[in-house]
Amino acid sequence: MAQLGWSLAAQQDLIEIGEFVAKDSVLYALNLIDRLFAGAERLQSAPLLGRVVPEYGRQDLREVIVQNYRVVYLVRGDEVIVVRVVHGARDFRTVLGPQPWLMG
Repeated sequence: MAQLGWSLAAQQDLIEIGEFVAKDSVLYALNLIDRLFAGAERLQSAPLLGRVVPEYGRQDLREVIVQNYRVVYLVRGDEVIVVRVVHGARDFRTVLGPQPWLMG
């Protein structure tokens, strides 16, 4: 089973998503955040579950789709690191930058 970690940027993404959605519905915001966490937790038992991020084409940079969000993660040995959580309508490359696999 892989270790699951979250980058600081991904943690901030969740906070911002929750705050934004909560303006309309706190219950929906909580439900959405739970779904995003659950989507990432599935990766512990199947790190290659998600597809390769098409914008980058790297086997170690993958994503799972949860509702309208792209949960982008790196696979490093027995570790899965969620790099960012990005709404599908956002300019993806602008959010992730040129080399998200170098996130620190």
